[in-house]
Amino acid sequence: LSAFHDLKGVDVLITCLEKEMVAARDDQLAADTASMDTDDTQLTKRKRKLVASRRVFLFSIINCLTVVFHQESTSSTISNGGAQLRKPELTFVITEVMNHVESYGGVLAAL
Repeated sequence: LSAFHDLKGVDVLITCLEKEMVAARDDQLAADTASMDTDDTQLTKRKRKLVASRRVFLFSIINCLTVVFHQESTSSTISNGGAQLRKPELTFVITEVMNHVESYGGVLAAL
């Protein structure tokens, strides 16, 4: 776990997670605007259409972050998990999942 922290693994995971969430949102927006049969209020509330591979990838990243943050909270050494949790990228991801639970699934939201 120390090598993971030395290599800034949490930062890498958070960056990757944010990129995937933005890509999922942008894919849906592109599909919605291509159809042009909905107004702007419906575009923001539509369910995200995620392929299984993206859903599994998101689950794996969030699960890994959960394990790392849990390990940090139980370790006797001083950790920076609180600072990591307050990063704008992670706040965006959490907000995105909670606003679209029907798309990302309850398991992902529960993590």
